[in-house]
Amino acid sequence: MRDDKQWSNYFLDSPEILGIDQVQSSGCLIRVWIKTQPLAQWSVGRELRLLIKEAFDREGITLGAPIQHVLFSRQK
Repeated sequence: MRDDKQWSNYFLDSPEILGIDQVQSSGCLIRVWIKTQPLAQWSVGRELRLLIKEAFDREGITLGAPIQHVLFSRQK
């Protein structure tokens, strides 16, 4: 996005990947620090998440979905 003409003006500095904060069955949380123009953080964040989702779809990476198993036991 930083190199994209449509988005580059919103960035004040290069994004900084802080690292992976959580790994769970539903997915992982990767912290990214992006300094943007005032009030641009929401549109930049939405576009970034969309681009990540589209990249996951292209690569066949599915996001985790909760699975619940219910076991019944018959009492005698």
